[in-house]
Amino acid sequence: MKKPSWISRRKKTAPELPYQPPIWLGDHSNGEQYHQATPKERQMHELILREGVERARYYGMERREFMASGLGMALSMSVINLVNGCSDDAKAGGFDPDAGAKRESTKDASRSDSKSNSDKMVGMGAKPDPAQCDAALKYSDMFIFDVQTHRVDRSNDVYDAFLMQLPQGRCGKGLIECYSKDEYVRQFFLDSDTTITILSGVPAIDGKNPLTNEEIAATRDFVRGVAQDTDRVITHAMVLPNYNHDAQIAMMPKILEANSPLGAWKCYTPWGPGDGVTGFWLDDPKVGIPMIEKGRELGVKTFCCHKGLPLPAFDNNYGDPKDIGVVAKAYPDCKFVVYHSAFQFGNADETKGYTEGNRDGVNSLVTALKDNGFESGKNVFGELGSTWASIMSNTKAATHVLGKLLKYLGEDNVVWGTDCMWYGSPQPQIAMFMSFKMDEEIRKQEGYPDLTPEIKAKILGLTAAKIFNVDHEAKRCGIQESELSRYKRELDDELGRYRWAFQAPPLRTRRAFFEHVAFHRAAKTPG
Repeated sequence: MKKPSWISRRKKTAPELPYQPPIWLGDHSNGEQYHQATPKERQMHELILREGVERARYYGMERREFMASGLGMALSMSVINLVNGCSDDAKAGGFDPDAGAKRESTKDASRSDSKSNSDKMVGMGAKPDPAQCDAALKYSDMFIFDVQTHRVDRSNDVYDAFLMQLPQGRCGKGLIECYSKDEYVRQFFLDSDTTITILSGVPAIDGKNPLTNEEIAATRDFVRGVAQDTDRVITHAMVLPNYNHDAQIAMMPKILEANSPLGAWKCYTPWGPGDGVTGFWLDDPKVGIPMIEKGRELGVKTFCCHKGLPLPAFDNNYGDPKDIGVVAKAYPDCKFVVYHSAFQFGNADETKGYTEGNRDGVNSLVTALKDNGFESGKNVFGELGSTWASIMSNTKAATHVLGKLLKYLGEDNVVWGTDCMWYGSPQPQIAMFMSFKMDEEIRKQEGYPDLTPEIKAKILGLTAAKIFNVDHEAKRCGIQESELSRYKRELDDELGRYRWAFQAPPLRTRRAFFEHVAFHRAAKTPG
């Protein structure tokens, strides 16, 4: 007997789910920049929905059920790859959802030109086996280490309106409940295939921080209890050396003592507390250098720093990564993880290759390292939080951004981060990364390394495991046997592995975005 659709088992009072691709291709904003859907993205959206109706009918599935299945994900990624001109067939990340398909020429002749174009790109012959799709798109055996995650623990007048505008802030519960410890466990460890995370804070003056260093550690301990002591959360400690400098430096030993083991120190160079004090440089002998030297003295020599990704309340001049090359050279025993990889710093066009001396976007990070004699494979790491989410439906930009990081930093120096749970479950980002194929023409022209499965595995988790001294094999083995992981497998079977597919960004119009920015600037808070 066929198992009822998980959609049909939803409560009648629940809001009707929209019919949308599992990857959002419309207008949207991450709270920092507004993106209007391109003609290609609109074309992808139309073709996915049109083809989804026919394929759902073929399988005897409800169309939304189809779109939230491995079949819908395979179709969506196939269309994205093909509309971007990455392949001559319907492959998505090496997986061909229509292998062996034969054209139905008599039907093709009667279709409109637009419809025929759709057929050409995604195939209209024999359909793939659903089990084959799910197997090809299965990531649960990967070690996925998300080095940039967020949540909050308290309400305050500075952050509330900002947090309510983010996808997770629209979860349908109270604001703090949307960002609670329980939601953190659900989004990362039940609704995604993430193995372990690093929990990070955001900068704020005393009394205004929605998640303190102590609460970061408390979240780690809470998850440890839920996950049967499998230690799935590693902690950051926020240090703000341009705010009450002496007190901040003096606080570092106390944080380490109270929150041990500590994974890294976290800082935001573009943030300033106000009253004429703006951002700072890591190589400033009175501000950044004392923080680095104190961290070294305490034995925690990993520093994670926000660079690029301009935020409305930041002094984005300090988002320039020029200081990264200086401190990386001066402190070769330390590790510097560049959050966002300087993505969108300056007037960046991330759809172009690197040119010598360029100081925009990811290029600015490359230039900063080259200026200081940096060789790939050293102590600087590019991180993908919000960066990948911004480029994953643009094959050209994604090829250049990933290609430059791999070519100039090294295949062992790029790490995975998502900036969730600001955006809900990170699973859509994981799915797109696993299936992504570089534009081969661009790759060869620029001399980028190929994004092989082995390199993807390094980026998704193996490199971060080395940075943070995690035994990934032992960690994964213990986690897979835990009750929390068993519960996730039960949910996958009961509700579908793609139950996150109906997430939609709340900031989908220019008006909503500019209202958000106006609040953001008035409040003087970061994203």
